[in-house]
Amino acid sequence: MLENSFSSDERVLVALVDDRIAGFCTYSNKDEISVEYDFTPFVGFVFVDEKYRGRRLSEKLINAACDLAAGNGFKKMYIMSGEIGLYEKFGFKYLGMYKTIYGNEDQLFEKNI
Repeated sequence: MLENSFSSDERVLVALVDDRIAGFCTYSNKDEISVEYDFTPFVGFVFVDEKYRGRRLSEKLINAACDLAAGNGFKKMYIMSGEIGLYEKFGFKYLGMYKTIYGNEDQLFEKNI
């Protein structure tokens, strides 16, 4: 995000509360998954500021990213995360451990949209 290296179809989605940034996520083609895999698109970098947590903003951001993907003709959305039990409550299912661009492995989750 810092380098603004998004392609024209990628986005940063922002949650506002009283005109303040309360959280954000990204909608991207690859995220941190190794280039050898074909999975796309991804929701990533989901973050909600502590003072705004408990308002389901993460869920709303993820749903907005899924809506964007569906509007672009995709049937599935993916997310990579080290969190256990978090994204399943948003309808994602665990697919397994996959290589990342950083040389390690992380969990990959999939959601039908």
